[in-house]
Amino acid sequence: MEDMLENRLVKLEGRLGLHKAGNVINVSEELTLLRKKLSEAGCGFLLKIPTDVMKKITDLATGSDYLTPAEKKREIEFGYDLMFERVRLLEEFQKDSEVVFKSESIANVSHHLPALDAAEKEINESALDVQKHHSSVVDLKEKFVILLEQLHYQVLEWESVVEKLEQVKETNKTNA
Repeated sequence: MEDMLENRLVKLEGRLGLHKAGNVINVSEELTLLRKKLSEAGCGFLLKIPTDVMKKITDLATGSDYLTPAEKKREIEFGYDLMFERVRLLEEFQKDSEVVFKSESIANVSHHLPALDAAEKEINESALDVQKHHSSVVDLKEKFVILLEQLHYQVLEWESVVEKLEQVKETNKTNA
């Protein structure tokens, strides 16, 4: 019986790509192969987890003594009222939803679809008008900025001309 169980376990390990500890010839090659498989599977981050943390996680996940039977019983007793309250609320929600779904308001929704479609079309047309107006305002703003820059350069040019005239006037006064 044990041999049959061990054979089944060996076959299962073979199907999963696992090797028995006795079959490992070169540990570094096995680790490299394992790292490659983990990385290809998108689980390369597992290699960065410290071994003591990984052991604690594994013990927590596989440990059957996480909760004692007494603690499990206490948890069930503690949550019993809450579970029944949730069941009651779900039943109440189901009854209320049936009333809503069977009402005339829900049945008349299809009659209002043409009006909703017309309102949607009107809103989309208005949105296009607003978008056109916005683009024209943006264009006007860009042209205004260009005009202001040109005026600025014109004022700078006039200032330089005035300075030159003032210098000429000063030189004429000093020569006279």
